[in-house]
Amino acid sequence: MSAIFTHRGLFHCSVILLLCTCGSASLFAQLNKDPLKIFRDSVHLRISTLESDSSILVEYITLAARHRNPDTARARAYLDTAAQMVNRNPNPFDIGGLEYERTRFLRRVNEAGKARASINKAIEAYAQIDSTKFLSQCYGVSAEMHLRAGEVDKSIEQYQKSIELARSINDPRQEATMLNSLGLLHRRVGNLDEALEYLVVAGEKAEELGESRVVASAINNRAIIHKTRREFPEALLLYKRAMELALAETPLDEMGVGYVHNNLSGVYKEMGQPERALVESRLAYDIFSRLGGPREQCAALIGMGVNLADLDRFQEAIPSYQKAITIGKDYNMFQVAALKGIAQAYKGLRQLDSTVHYLELEANLRQEIKEKERIKVLADMEGKYQTAEKQREIDKLEYEEKLSQARIQRQGWIIGLGLLALSIVSFLLYRVFQQRQRISEQRQQLSKSLKDKETLLKEIHHRVKNNLQMVSSLLSLQSRYVSDDTAVAALKMGNSRVRSMALIHQKLYMSDEVSTTVKAGEYLQKLLDELVGNLTPPGLALTTSTDLEDLELDIDTMIPMGLIANELVTNSLKYAFKDRQKGTISLSLKRLDGKITLHLSDDGIGTAKNPAEAPESFGYLLINSLSEQLEGELAVDGNDGMKVTLTVPD
Repeated sequence: MSAIFTHRGLFHCSVILLLCTCGSASLFAQLNKDPLKIFRDSVHLRISTLESDSSILVEYITLAARHRNPDTARARAYLDTAAQMVNRNPNPFDIGGLEYERTRFLRRVNEAGKARASINKAIEAYAQIDSTKFLSQCYGVSAEMHLRAGEVDKSIEQYQKSIELARSINDPRQEATMLNSLGLLHRRVGNLDEALEYLVVAGEKAEELGESRVVASAINNRAIIHKTRREFPEALLLYKRAMELALAETPLDEMGVGYVHNNLSGVYKEMGQPERALVESRLAYDIFSRLGGPREQCAALIGMGVNLADLDRFQEAIPSYQKAITIGKDYNMFQVAALKGIAQAYKGLRQLDSTVHYLELEANLRQEIKEKERIKVLADMEGKYQTAEKQREIDKLEYEEKLSQARIQRQGWIIGLGLLALSIVSFLLYRVFQQRQRISEQRQQLSKSLKDKETLLKEIHHRVKNNLQMVSSLLSLQSRYVSDDTAVAALKMGNSRVRSMALIHQKLYMSDEVSTTVKAGEYLQKLLDELVGNLTPPGLALTTSTDLEDLELDIDTMIPMGLIANELVTNSLKYAFKDRQKGTISLSLKRLDGKITLHLSDDGIGTAKNPAEAPESFGYLLINSLSEQLEGELAVDGNDGMKVTLTVPD
């Protein structure tokens, strides 16, 4: 929706409206005030005269767009008002406009997750009404957000969708813009040949349309590629063309001029001309200090420091770096570069104490950044895993709840039939009295059973929000309150399986390094020790033998392999040594010829048939399913004890 009115056009309309309503003298008085307040007051005046809800909605979204940068709190308030209007009378076009502007606002305040949700809502809304133009714009914004999140493949896919839609409605301006963005993406990921192809086409299309800013952007990106390839003459020619375009803009594109000066500084530095590089970086800083933000100023200041250092003017370089540290306090990359530059300057001045001091500051900052990144990666991994595990557990509990409801329903039918039978034989008073007593007892039991199940389900639904350890604790606690042997065994097996997965994540979280791999040998040894300690039958003298290579296995391999090992060891402990006083279990893990082999054997009673082919055994069904997931081969030998070998690709 905000695309319907440009900010500049709305401001001019507001000034004209003020002239008509206040007179020229009042207008000149207003122009001495804050331009943003003039704009805001004029739009409020327009809103008070509008009768159409749709027109008022457009004005509120326009106000939010205008305040997005200078006053985020006010912009959020305008968006909330617009959202209330949309909620009262929702339609896809208004929803798309609101969510598109909300996306731009959320990106401004660094709420990336919410911004992604909003742009998806906008895409969904515009897709309902086949609004191709706005869909193309939304896909372009979505592509940029995926790129910032490091999702390159998804970003390319979204850019291509935007380009296809723009072509389908013959919108060359949007097509050229997206081609330029796609070229920039390929440049950033190192696909320089593909980047040049997209940038050349984007520049040609933009030049035909007179879109000089897109042309300049494409030229600048092409120049950066030539600089990267150390093709300096080609880069200088392109920057000269970009400078001509920026100077020809009406009004003058001073920021564009500043970017070109800063880029030229980098080219001249690489060409070994530090004096010319210094001139260009100073020109860039003069412009950025007036018009640019902290990123642009820091880039120019660090460039000045580097160029001064190249000229052995170390004393002059230090203030540039220090100023970059002050201005760029929120940008780690500039802080690191500035600290490194100061250290090199003091080294050039032969002041070793200061050199060491700033090198230590740089190293500490790098370590701090690395630690924050490590913590963020761990948090992301933990969140994704716990979400998936909780969803699986919720699905399982919902299925169990449906089964329970079906059993209760069947019991209700049984009670009804019983009551009908009682009415038929009511002439036998003694029998009626006995039947009524039995029915009363059954009702009490059913009522208590229903209350217990309701309490249990509420407890399970509450605890499912917690992590795997709490699920394990819940299963262990529940087994104490169930009298049915089959149910107790099932809960214990479930507890054992959850524990086998929890052990893996416990090791991951305790690791000092960011990693998705587990030391398989340590893990399997601990799993075997726990199972033997918990499940060894009384009176059995059990010996364990292990030959476990200390392999580093990915979590996607280790979880199913751990579950398989859990099932095999548990089965041996439960069934292999019945009526025996001693026994041996052997467990080995080897890597050979590009394959990983897990082998378990016991000297128990064995079995005459292949247990892996026994459909009534849930444990072996689980083992077969997990081995297929690992694309592995499972071999079982039940003669002379039990021997199971799992071979999976490395």
